[in-house]
Amino acid sequence: MSAGDAEPAELWNDDHVPPVSRHQAGKAVRALVGLALLALGGWYGWEYAAAWAHFHHAPRVAVVIDSVDYTKRAENATRITVDQLVAGQDVTDTVDDPITAPARLSPGEQEFVLVDTSRPGHVLFPSQLHWVAGALPALAIALGLAGLLSGVIGLLHPPGGRRGA
Repeated sequence: MSAGDAEPAELWNDDHVPPVSRHQAGKAVRALVGLALLALGGWYGWEYAAAWAHFHHAPRVAVVIDSVDYTKRAENATRITVDQLVAGQDVTDTVDDPITAPARLSPGEQEFVLVDTSRPGHVLFPSQLHWVAGALPALAIALGLAGLLSGVIGLLHPPGGRRGA
């Protein structure tokens, strides 16, 4: 019987195409999850690195919380504005990343913020540059690299010496 006369089921069971085992599928999933963690850690790590670059040497300034908008179901703020006194004038600034700002802020409350003089109107709370905020993206990147590398190496070098999946 030639390949043209074979039943469709016989074509799929060709000896030249090895079936994918659960072991190999697990390695592929590990590589994909690793890639996703790597991308997520890279995204948030880039945001932290940008904030750190702008604010790590910024002066601490006492401000008064002007307004805080909270979402109904979460305690995270969606917009925070603060007032500071600059050269005798009241200046309103916006917090760059309100989601990671301290919780339960209320208008009229005095707080300290970091003011980036090269970007007027932008402030950040000192707690937003804490080392944990940078460690979490770094951990996601490390786990993502480990998962991606172990998955790819496992797919390229399966047990039994057969190459490729």
